[in-house]
Amino acid sequence: LENTDTSYSIGSGYNFNYLLTLADTGNIILEVISPTYNNVITTDTYAISVCETPEIVLTFNSENRLSGSYFEQGNTIDLSFNSNSNLNLTYEWEIEDNGNYTSIGTGAALSYSLTANDNGNIILSLVNPQNNFVVATATYAITVIETPSIKLFSENVEYNSGATFCEGIDIDLSFNSDNLLNLRYEWKAESNGNSILIGTGASTSRSLLASDDGTIKLYIYSVQFNKLVATADIIINVNPLPSKPTITGDDEVLSNVVFSEYTASGSFANQYIWEISNGGLIAGNTSVGTVNWAEGYIGYAMISATGYNECGMGAISNDYLVYVDYLDPIIGDDGDKADNTVADTDNDEFIINTYPNPNNGRFSLELPIKVEKFEMEIKSNQGILLKRENVIGNKVDINLGRRIPSIYYIQIRTNGNVYSKAFIIY
Repeated sequence: LENTDTSYSIGSGYNFNYLLTLADTGNIILEVISPTYNNVITTDTYAISVCETPEIVLTFNSENRLSGSYFEQGNTIDLSFNSNSNLNLTYEWEIEDNGNYTSIGTGAALSYSLTANDNGNIILSLVNPQNNFVVATATYAITVIETPSIKLFSENVEYNSGATFCEGIDIDLSFNSDNLLNLRYEWKAESNGNSILIGTGASTSRSLLASDDGTIKLYIYSVQFNKLVATADIIINVNPLPSKPTITGDDEVLSNVVFSEYTASGSFANQYIWEISNGGLIAGNTSVGTVNWAEGYIGYAMISATGYNECGMGAISNDYLVYVDYLDPIIGDDGDKADNTVADTDNDEFIINTYPNPNNGRFSLELPIKVEKFEMEIKSNQGILLKRENVIGNKVDINLGRRIPSIYYIQIRTNGNVYSKAFIIY
C-alpha cells in the first residue's frame, strides 16, 4: 500500500483479507513476481480513500446528547458527525422506525424539527457519488414523546386551565401522553417564585392549599441521562379558607360587669362563629364577640372563634383563657331576718329579693312595689336558660325542681332596664 510518501507491505498471496486503517488512503499496488528470478512481472494499482468510522453528534439547546436520549415532539435538533468531511462523499439522513425509512435531509450537518412519529433510529449514510455505494453508516437511537397536556379532575369533573377552586378541594392530575418506561415525572405547584413538589409519577392527587394558587407544572425527565424531556402546565386559582384567628380582649373580668367584648384577628373570613366554655353566653358573627357574663360566676372561661367564608370553615383559634371573678353583692336592710330573706343586688336602688336564699329550687322573687310587670329569665352558671316568664305584678313564686347545687342567675327586664341577681341552690 502506497500513500503520499511511503509504501508498506500489507500481505502476499493470491487473495487475502485486510483491515483498513484511516492511514491507508492512497493506492493498493499488486505486484506479480516470478518465483524463479524474483523479478516483478507486472503490477496493478487500485486507488482507495478511507474515511473515519462516522459517529453521529446530536446537539439540543447547545448541549450534546447521547444516543438513546428522549425528546419532545417539536424539538429542533442539530445533527452532524465526527468523520473527516474532505472526501468526495454525499451525506444522507434518514429516520428508521420498524423497518420504515423516512428521509429527513442531506449534508454534513442538518437541523431538524422532530415529529411524534420520529421514534426509532436516526441513520446517516456516507455515499460515494461515483458509484452510489454506501461507504459507511452511523446510527443514533431516539425516543420522541407527544407534547404533554395536563388533565385535571375534581369529583370526576374535568377542568380547564384557569379554573377556580376552594382550598381543601381534592384534585387528580394526569396527562395525555403514554406512561413510557425510563421516564421520571415530577409535579410542582409554582407561585410567586416558589416551587413546591406535590407529587411524582404519571398521575398524582392533591388536596389544594391556598399557596397552590398559580401554576401546576409537570416535569418529565429521562431516567438514564437525568435530562429534562418535556414540561406541561395548567393555571389554577385557589380561594383560601379563613386563617386561624388570634383572640384579644380582657383576660380578667368581673361577672358583675355583664358584658365583655373580644376580637378575632385573621384573614379571609367573612364571618365568625364564637364559642365559650362556661360562665356566660357569647354572641356575634363578626370579628367581635360579646360575652354576657352569668352574674356571680367565679372561675375560668375559654373563648374561641372560627372564621368561615364561601369555601367553608377555617381552623379554630387557640382557646383564650379568661379568669372571671365576682364582686360581692349589696346586702339589704332586712338581709339578716330570721326567715332567711336576703336582698342581694348590684342594681343600686332596684332591690331584687329572693327568699329563701340559699334554697332547694323553690323560692319567691319580689321586686320593688313600683314594678307593675316584668320579664324574668333564670340561667345556670354555664348560661343555659332554665326558665323564662312574663309576670304581671312585682312578685312571683318559682319552682325549678331538683337542680345541681350551684350558683344560678336571674335577669329582670322592666321599663326598658335590665337587672340581675345571683342565688344559690343547695
